[in-house]
Amino acid sequence: GRPLAAAFAAPLAGTGLAWLGAAQSPHGTFGNIAYTQMDVPLVLQVAALMGLWGVGFLVLLVPATLAAALCAPAGARARLVAGIAGAAVLVAALVFGAWRLHDDAPTGQQRVALLDMGSGAGQAADVDSDGGQRLLAGYAAELARLAADERIDLAVLPESALLLRERTLAPLQALADRHGMRIVIGVEDHSGSPLRNSALVLTPGTPPPQAYYKRHLVPGFEDRYTPGDSRLLLAGNPATAVAICKDLDFTATAHEHARLGVQLLAVPAWDFSVDAWMHGRMAAMRGIE
Repeated sequence: GRPLAAAFAAPLAGTGLAWLGAAQSPHGTFGNIAYTQMDVPLVLQVAALMGLWGVGFLVLLVPATLAAALCAPAGARARLVAGIAGAAVLVAALVFGAWRLHDDAPTGQQRVALLDMGSGAGQAADVDSDGGQRLLAGYAAELARLAADERIDLAVLPESALLLRERTLAPLQALADRHGMRIVIGVEDHSGSPLRNSALVLTPGTPPPQAYYKRHLVPGFEDRYTPGDSRLLLAGNPATAVAICKDLDFTATAHEHARLGVQLLAVPAWDFSVDAWMHGRMAAMRGIE
């Protein structure tokens, strides 16, 4: 008998339960209904104000509004009010999305190269082995080829591409120095105790590499690692930071970097085939947030 309350109660309850689940889960927001909209940029922009919770609310609001306006056991006037209220919220969100998608003048430019030569988490090639040396040489050769064609400001290589016992990658550092190119590579870091899933940042003219430690580890799959507890901000413009793969399952990753004024996030990553589509789009949602 109260269609207006019903139209908003369902999406509010669904969003609240999703938030509670994400707060308790080691997988963060994985599987949230908001990610169904990742190919609809107009809808996604509400995440800049309310995070993915706002997007999920809109997804649930549409059927709830239709049900309240068309099927509720209430008078025509009450059902009309519910339909208009729900539609007004949706239209406001779409207008905001259209406004936000209008191109802004860029504050800076970075030419970024992303390289993957078949390495991946759980398959880190030991740099002391023949296979590891071949992989490292392959990355160095490809980076050199790219840098010879045009200027590359930042190159990002996969998560856990190599297993290192010493935190040095002389061929990549030489490339960074020669071409003025910052390189971010994911490594299984055995250079000390405890073991880490790390992203090493090789900056031109400033060895040794800086290290970022993955903060959110995959339960079971990455139990051998110790999680990190800090962010890594890099010098220069645009303001750049580093994260690793599953770190982007959590809204806090977006919020903390936003508070720090980060404009560009370099993220070594590696996905299972079955979740790659969604996991990549989860990362894009963090960017909007």
